[in-house]
Amino acid sequence: MKLIWEHPPAESGKYAFLSLEAATDALAKGEIDLLVTAPINKENIQSSAFKFPGHTEYLESKLKGKSLMILMSDTLRIGLITGHIPVSKVAESITPDLIKEKVAILYKTLVAGFCHIQT
Repeated sequence: MKLIWEHPPAESGKYAFLSLEAATDALAKGEIDLLVTAPINKENIQSSAFKFPGHTEYLESKLKGKSLMILMSDTLRIGLITGHIPVSKVAESITPDLIKEKVAILYKTLVAGFCHIQT
């Protein structure tokens, strides 16, 4: 099979979902403490089992909680206020309550996950 970067095969979406599902189940069972994800092809992962704009929304649904996308490097942690929405919808989506919710999640995550790290 020849892979073309711009046109990933349908099987890649299937296996991306199966991998995400297995990792999410392991997280829910306490078999792992942390889940780090990579970008997914939001078109070919769509199926009867995955009808979400991205894996962040899938995780919220599966784990029955609120999530926060975090972009990070060795020296920088960025929590995103909005998720998988068009840029044209960002301004109308941001509310004081949403900001408070996301900042609280980020704070809890930073304290729980990074306070012990010595740099």
